[in-house]
Amino acid sequence: MSRISKLPIQLSDKVKINFNVEYKTLFVNVEGSQGKLSRSFPNVITLIVENNMIKVLPIEKDNKQHNIMSGTVRSIINSMVKGVENPFALNLTVSGPGYRASTDGKYLNLSLGKSHGTKIVIPSDIKIECPKLNIIKLSSINKESLGFFANLIIKQRPVDLYKGNGIYKEGTLVLKKRVKKG
Repeated sequence: MSRISKLPIQLSDKVKINFNVEYKTLFVNVEGSQGKLSRSFPNVITLIVENNMIKVLPIEKDNKQHNIMSGTVRSIINSMVKGVENPFALNLTVSGPGYRASTDGKYLNLSLGKSHGTKIVIPSDIKIECPKLNIIKLSSINKESLGFFANLIIKQRPVDLYKGNGIYKEGTLVLKKRVKKG
């Protein structure tokens, strides 16, 4: 059995979880003070709720695929439970001459030294703030969509290894390469 799936998921009083099985698919709904999340999984695990704790167990303990999926499902459900209680937050730093970011309703506007500006549509489940021209603050209850959107922003201008310019997550160590000297 997976080591991760052996750990129980702690539920607070504010979080409600519902799950049901319909033809080889497990549907999980988590509701909390910040919002609702729902997800479907293959029916290779069982969920046991007792004393505000959720245990994730594989249906067949000898099946390697069921053991792997039990750990994955446990991690995803744990992220869902944490997200509906306290939203996940991520800060991005925009570094470079003339590089800046701003929000305009449902768009994120990036000026990244290209001949044109970049407009990215903000998903409905993500909240964005730009307190300064070089900082983007993202928050969402869905950890997966937050990570996908942050990576979409970073792909617009990855960090240049020689100058250190680009977009990167706050707290990331940006190492610059030395320029060859002739």
